[in-house]
Amino acid sequence: SGSGGYIDLSSNEFYIQNSRILANGSSGGGAISVVGVSAGLLAVSNGFVQTNGEAGPGGTIIFTTLGDINLINSTLMANGFSAGGQVKLVSNSSSVALQNSVVQTNGGNGRGGQVGISGSVNTTLINTQISATGNIRGGDVYIGYDSTNTTSIPFSKYLNIDAGSSINAQASNGSGGFIETSGHYVTQLLGTFRVGQGGTWLIDPLDYTVDAASAASIVAGLNSGNVTINASTGS
Repeated sequence: SGSGGYIDLSSNEFYIQNSRILANGSSGGGAISVVGVSAGLLAVSNGFVQTNGEAGPGGTIIFTTLGDINLINSTLMANGFSAGGQVKLVSNSSSVALQNSVVQTNGGNGRGGQVGISGSVNTTLINTQISATGNIRGGDVYIGYDSTNTTSIPFSKYLNIDAGSSINAQASNGSGGFIETSGHYVTQLLGTFRVGQGGTWLIDPLDYTVDAASAASIVAGLNSGNVTINASTGS
């Protein structure tokens, strides 16, 4: 019983495969921190990382490194009852890629949590599902950049989100959340984005061309909430 514990890991390189790392708690989730101290690879394959809070808030899961972060067929959960937790995946010098993976910071009876994912070179989501849903308010999801400077993630040079990926920040009984998908160059933006009524989806690149496929995603997003495009150049 009580809050989840703390797990701190640091190394030049990480290979987490077919493993479970848990810091759950009955009154609140714990904290898991994985830090790459050099430009080595941080890879998670068929991994399960969880800091859920059964009766309190979700905990935190933070991966930071100078090298690449690759998640394949993996699940990261920081769900809570009173509020969702936080998941942050950051490469300050390389790329972050998630494939066939799940990230959750849902708040069962309160507000959704926070997700921040970005690599300074590339940020890529392939067939990956991200949710920060809540009851009284949706959560906040930042992919490729955080223009609010809440999560301090880097401004990715290239952002790619494929058609098989989705981001959900809706609320069951309150205002929708906030989604940002930004990068210097948004080269692919084809997923499903749901912010909910009163929520906002921000697309804030330096350059972005809206083709037919991207337009379809934006129109679908408008059916869920507000969409704002703030590009310095592009069409």
